[in-house]
Amino acid sequence: MQLTQISVGNLTDFKTFDYQFDYVTIIVGLTTIPCIPSIYCLSKILIFYKNKYVSTSPQEIHPFIFRSFIWMQIWNLVFIFFDYVLVRIPSTTILTYFCATLDPAESIVPLLVAVYYFSNYSSQLYTVLFCSTRTLILFNEKNKIYQLCILFLVFWGPATYVLSSVSAFPNITSKVVCMQLDFPYQKGAITITTDNVYGNTHLSIGNATFSSLMMLSIVFTTCLMIVKLRKRKLLNSSDCRYHKTKGEVTLTVTIFLILVPSLLTQIITMSSLMNPEYHSYILIMRPFFIDFRVGIVSCYFYLVHPIFKKTETINSITVRSLANLP
Repeated sequence: MQLTQISVGNLTDFKTFDYQFDYVTIIVGLTTIPCIPSIYCLSKILIFYKNKYVSTSPQEIHPFIFRSFIWMQIWNLVFIFFDYVLVRIPSTTILTYFCATLDPAESIVPLLVAVYYFSNYSSQLYTVLFCSTRTLILFNEKNKIYQLCILFLVFWGPATYVLSSVSAFPNITSKVVCMQLDFPYQKGAITITTDNVYGNTHLSIGNATFSSLMMLSIVFTTCLMIVKLRKRKLLNSSDCRYHKTKGEVTLTVTIFLILVPSLLTQIITMSSLMNPEYHSYILIMRPFFIDFRVGIVSCYFYLVHPIFKKTETINSITVRSLANLP
């Protein structure tokens, strides 16, 4: 694909550009559908975690896993939001006039681009954290590596924010760049970024390498999880064991729901680097995989995991014979 750089503030053709409805607007509208139930379910999970979560309940989910899941989904939703602002909505041509008449000196767009990349890196790192924590807890049956889990979590959070900040910061001091997308997008369909990103081959390779390493980490920890689960025999001899078994299955399926769309997205991303002429087509398909993964994971986790189910308490009633009454 050939991307044409549009010089912001110096676009005669686009300064009078009007929005033109086409199929891309429909696609962008459709991708919002998975986000609505995802936001609802994640908000319910956050409320539950704040008000009702008790780590000693029979339906227990380990607090390390719970926290990493919440942060993973929060950063995924933040990334999707800024993907709408900088990629999806501009590709409908609705922001082309705004971009053409933008004053670079007064623009906050570089800050938005920085947050976009910050949330992208953070969401990937927290996804690895969630999958890794799940696997570590499975290997922690006798608390042999409990301290390792604590150190892992204490280190990972700050390291995530430092790495994401360092990687995203150069965009803040950069200039705004709007890129005209190639066919099948229409004239005026753009993405908004900075000159730190545009034409930066080293950054593109670095991002591809980073996402590949994150994906390999997820695959590796998932394989370890599968091996461990095959060695464990989960018995359903009691209600407590039943809930624990169902909770284990829910976490396992959740990781697969993360893995499959992420793997497809990564394959698509690598394909676009090797075949640039197909990048625009890939860009159209990409949001469906991202939104499906984020949406289905939050909804499945909230609707299926037994910790969110209301347990009924049966009050015991003592019946005494009338003959024994005074």
